[in-house]
This record gives sequence, C-alpha cells and structure tokens, in this order.
Amino acid sequence: MLQSGQVRALPCPACGSITSHAHLYRKNGCEILRCAECGLGRAEACDFDPANYYTHDYFSGGHADGYANYLGAEPVLRREFAGTVRFIRKHCDGGRLLELGCAYGFFLQEAKPHFDVAGIELAEDAAAHCRRNGLRVLTGRPDDVERLAGISFGITAPDPLRPVAEALVVEMGGEPVFIAEEDRDLYHAALASAANHLVTLVVQASDLLREAGVGQPARMLGPLLSAALDNALRLGDAALTGPVARGDADTVASHVAALRAAAPEALPAYLALARLTADRALSAGTLSAPDAQRLLGVLGGAPR
Repeated sequence: MLQSGQVRALPCPACGSITSHAHLYRKNGCEILRCAECGLGRAEACDFDPANYYTHDYFSGGHADGYANYLGAEPVLRREFAGTVRFIRKHCDGGRLLELGCAYGFFLQEAKPHFDVAGIELAEDAAAHCRRNGLRVLTGRPDDVERLAGISFGITAPDPLRPVAEALVVEMGGEPVFIAEEDRDLYHAALASAANHLVTLVVQASDLLREAGVGQPARMLGPLLSAALDNALRLGDAALTGPVARGDADTVASHVAALRAAAPEALPAYLALARLTADRALSAGTLSAPDAQRLLGVLGGAPR
C-alpha cells in the first residue's frame, strides 16, 4: 500500500508520456494520485468490481459517495456538460465522440448536435434510458478491458490532442495507429468489408452446406476458415487457392450452375468475388492470361 507523498511512474493521458505521480490519499480502497507534470488526478483501484458498484443505487442515493438523484439533477448537469462541449469544440468541432461511463446520457445529448456520439455504460438501467432517448449506448462488461490488450486502435485527433489519444490507448493495453481525418472513411470501409462482410459470407456458406446435407457446417468450416485467415494475413495474395486461383474454368462453371439452381441470391456475390480473385491472382502471377480469359468467360456468362 502506498503512503502519502510516495511517488510512482505511470502513463499520464494528459501529458501523453510516463510521468511521476504523487500519492495523495486513499479512499474507499482506491489510491488517489496526481501527475507531477500537469496536475491531473487519477484513481488506482485494487479488487474493485465496477459492474457491482455502478448500479442504479449509485445514481439514486444508494451509495454514500454516489448521487442522491442523478436523473433529478438533469438540468444542472446538462448546463455543466454544455460548457464541457464548448471547450471540446474549441479543439475539435465535429467527428466521432465516445464517452466511457456515460451514465444517463446527459453529456451525449449536449454533444449530439455537434458530434456523432456513442457511449458505454455499465449500469444497465442507465444505458437503457440512453437508448430510449435515441442514443447509441452499449453496456460494457468488466472483463472487456482485458480483451483490449494488444489490439490496434485507429485514432484521429487534432495535433494538440494526439498524444492524449495515444496515451489512452496505450494505458488500455492497445496499440495506437494514427488515421488522418481524410482517410477515415476508407479506413472504416476496409474494416467493415473485412469483418461485417465476412460474417455474411460465412453464414451464407453455412446455409449452402446445410442445403447440401451437412448437419454441422460450423465444424466443417472452422478449420478451413481459420487456416485461410491465417494464410491471408501472413502471405497476402500468395495464399490464394482454389479453382479460380488455379484457372479451373470447368469447376467454376459447375459452381455457377449449382448456385443458380439452389441459391440464386448467392450467385452475384460469388461472381463478384471470383472476378476479384482472378484479377488478384493474375496480378500476382499465379494465374496465366489464357486461364484468366477462360474464367472471365464463365463468370460473364460467355461461351468457353
């Protein structure tokens, strides 16, 4: 246990670096420290379960150090939060804003006219109140933070705030990757294509396997997809395999016929991805031009 006046080296999100923090006092099992460089205060908690602490009671008089009536104080709190929003807009007037521990969403409501807002709140009734009022708020889990270790986070911020954003990511155990504002749409499109569209493809493949008589598609797809993902991340285009990559036009034609008969709604995606695969294999030198021409004839519906 730290004693008053003792010093620890900790990452300061305001300074954006490791700084000396002086121990001030201990309250409710939490060590209260202050950065020697900028004066920012922080709490270090051991054996503290936020999910059991930040409940409805915390906001309605059930905790001595909580709020007597958070909902009843809405007008006062929103006036304070409006001032905070004005301060933020001096440095960043627009963009995406995420509030961790957003309670009943009063700050988000003040920020909503100027930012694309979202929040995370442990107290389910507070999060539900936010959602009833049109806010995007998720209920986080205490162990979610442990899953952040080693994850890359894309951050966008004005130059004065970039060290703060990077320090927050590092403190969560993540790796900050700076994304320029003009590149954010492309950045998000790449992640959405990789993650969201992958779900669609996997679920669609599962449906096709069931149609073909496979009772447990997940058991069949799991090892195949895990290997394909690992190879793609390590090898890039060199990981391309299958009938398109090797120029097997006859097999591709049989796929097209089977999909047209059994699942015509799946055919457009198959054709589009097969064309893209052929283009990449051709560029990578693993598919010859004559084979590519035959494939494109099949994919385009032209005679082979």
